[in-house]
Amino acid sequence: MTPKTKVLAAALAASLLPMAANAMTITASGDVSDGVAGAQRVDVDNAFDGDASTFYSLGMGGWLEVDVSPLSIVSPAGLVEITFNTPNPLHPESVDIFMDGTLAGTISNDGVAGDTGVNGFSLVATPGAGSTSYTMTFAGGYHVIRLEDTSTAVHPTNDGFDLAELSISAVPVPASAALLLTGLGGFAAARRKKKA
Repeated sequence: MTPKTKVLAAALAASLLPMAANAMTITASGDVSDGVAGAQRVDVDNAFDGDASTFYSLGMGGWLEVDVSPLSIVSPAGLVEITFNTPNPLHPESVDIFMDGTLAGTISNDGVAGDTGVNGFSLVATPGAGSTSYTMTFAGGYHVIRLEDTSTAVHPTNDGFDLAELSISAVPVPASAALLLTGLGGFAAARRKKKA
């Protein structure tokens, strides 16, 4: 392999890195902060298992964050909140939604959704039996979505916002796609030159 071909191969490998690093990094504030029992409420995986009957409770003042860097979160995204006896005055639960650190909207377990309109962000609530689904739409792509509990402690066993499902899709950012195409083009040119 000639030195020029080595450089092109290195450029191709570098352009593939964003494509390979496509796993989500999920972090959360920890167990339910007020000590409410129940394994299903403290297992963060329940928010991503495709089963709305299991859920993760953020805890009073708790949070959950999903980082897809270097990929980009694309619209729409979905969220399902477990809601029983709506409205439930004993367990008023709410959460703020941040996209890349900017407050984008707020939802509560009584089916009320409010959005800030930042970058076209909007929330639509669809009430269901025992849960409320929210569809989030937005312009552009983000790398991080963060949910921060803003529930009020009316009842001693309030465990904060109950997140049944969070569904997002991530794709390579446009710059990474361009870098990948450049790397592939350079590699193809080097192969043609070598054959000639």
